[in-house]
Amino acid sequence: MRVKFKDNIDFMGSRKLAFALSGAMIIASIVFIALRGLNLGLDFTGGTVIEIGYPEPVDLEEVRGSLSKAGY
Repeated sequence: MRVKFKDNIDFMGSRKLAFALSGAMIIASIVFIALRGLNLGLDFTGGTVIEIGYPEPVDLEEVRGSLSKAGY
């Protein structure tokens, strides 16, 4: 059994649709960035992440105070 593929793909026939979709995605991206701003992670903002696990819940302010005293 042979599978016959179409040799001629009409890319230029779909150019208006592709242009419209690309433009819509670009405009949507600009609008979302303008409304929400960029939420940059630690990689771009700099700083340090410290992750510590505790068996029971702890007071967040106590942990922050301890980290402040340690220089973080």
